[in-house]
Amino acid sequence: NTKEVKMDVKENLAAIWGFPVGIIFNSQESRTENNIREDKKNALRNGVFPFLSELEEIYHNEIVKPEFGLSFAWDYDCYDELNPDVLKEMESMAKVPFVSINEQR
Repeated sequence: NTKEVKMDVKENLAAIWGFPVGIIFNSQESRTENNIREDKKNALRNGVFPFLSELEEIYHNEIVKPEFGLSFAWDYDCYDELNPDVLKEMESMAKVPFVSINEQR
């Protein structure tokens, strides 16, 4: 079946690059908002960050440290997919009866 072969090719390419199939080929088959968020998180962790880590090491060891005596590192805090949802945590903590008000903050 041609459709199955195309899907196999897509899955193999995605695996090589370290990305989920839905991210690379914009597949919308049975995808919820939570699945998309998880796919983005996995794409960052498995596809983008390993490359950035290698690049960071080269920049740090060969350019920034020897030339300027400084450290170089990427800031990953800007990725919402990797940051916990603080509001959700606060709401769930507020519902727990045995947690004090100070602990909820």
